[in-house]
Amino acid sequence: MITKCNIEELEVITNLAYEQNNRPEYNSAYCFKAREAIKDDFLQMLKSKESFVLGYLNKGTLMGICGFYVDKEKKTADLVGPFLKEGDYRSVSADMLAFADRKLKEGYRYNFFFDEQNSRYLEFMEEIQAEYQDQEYSLLLRRSNYKKHQTKKRAKELSPNYADKVKEIHDTNFKDSYLSGKEMISSAKSERKVVYITAGGELAGYGACRFWVTPDRASIDIIYVVPALRNQGYEQALLDGMIAGIYENEEIEYIGIVIETDDRDFLEICVEAGFEVTSKNCSYFLKRN
Repeated sequence: MITKCNIEELEVITNLAYEQNNRPEYNSAYCFKAREAIKDDFLQMLKSKESFVLGYLNKGTLMGICGFYVDKEKKTADLVGPFLKEGDYRSVSADMLAFADRKLKEGYRYNFFFDEQNSRYLEFMEEIQAEYQDQEYSLLLRRSNYKKHQTKKRAKELSPNYADKVKEIHDTNFKDSYLSGKEMISSAKSERKVVYITAGGELAGYGACRFWVTPDRASIDIIYVVPALRNQGYEQALLDGMIAGIYENEEIEYIGIVIETDDRDFLEICVEAGFEVTSKNCSYFLKRN
């Protein structure tokens, strides 16, 4: 039976997701791997008026879960899971999706993101005829491995004078992103750090990173350089600017980033800085009418 989970089930949900997600063959890349980060993420979904968590009950015991991170404005839902300890994965996952359809009512775009080693997730994508989007690398930088690039260009913390321009460029180029320009700017200096770089007084690019509830980790959300100025050192400067800002916090040990597999130039830049590839993930989506 599929049911909507409640906050009293948080510990069970956290344990199930933690056990499953740290195995590549069961991984959902929208889910964290650290227990406290998983717990906080599911707590936010359970408390949300938009997002929700579904559970699969077998004889009264919670044996499967899936978080739906919903953005009503964009009409998208990112699936954190499904994670299943027992039962037929494709059947239970399809039932969860049908439950979500009834709850959301209007046509939504479901986004799926998972380790390429998760074969049962791939079979589920084929069954529901989800559309393949791309593959992405997850990379991780350890503080002791960081190597600063040799460039004279410097990124700075976002100035109010450039905030509107950054928001405009972001929303124009990343309409389907989980992170809107408004959210990125409003969360700067609290849970995010946003940097920018100029060329001749004009905005050349920007980057944003996020600090997580897990005290030793942060992640880079995005790095963008205007097309005419790419491969001229601006990417390195933005990356270095964010890493330097993150490591001002002495507690942070690791920085994560996700990049598309066909972006070989930026992959090389990240590897030069000391990042290591930890997984290769598949991205699919399903649009409901």
